[in-house]
Amino acid sequence: MFHTSPDAIHINRLSDGLHLDVNEGFTAPAGFTPGDVKGRASADLGVWDDLADRARLVAWPEDEGEVHGFEAPFRRT
Repeated sequence: MFHTSPDAIHINRLSDGLHLDVNEGFTAPAGFTPGDVKGRASADLGVWDDLADRARLVAWPEDEGEVHGFEAPFRRT
């Protein structure tokens, strides 16, 4: 289901944003291939319009217990 979902899904480490796996729903709209993304941190890919948004996202589960309705602008390649 992960790889066939049209939704953008990526599995990454919370500590540094390193991508462990991604699906085509994530890579295709952003103009990446899985090889472009796997093993690289989201900050290095330049997908965050503002890295402060990533910091908000990482802190959210600690503050609220889970993430719902998070919105942030992202960049395409």
